[in-house]
Amino acid sequence: MDYNEVLTDREVEQGRILLCTGHPVEMNTAIEVL
Repeated sequence: MDYNEVLTDREVEQGRILLCTGHPVEMNTAIEVL
């Protein structure tokens, strides 16, 4: 994510994203929804 006001740095490091606003900022990125 290139902009974040909700998740902590630790949550982002663990791979959490916000699907409502998330989009890949690097090539070859896959989003898996469990």
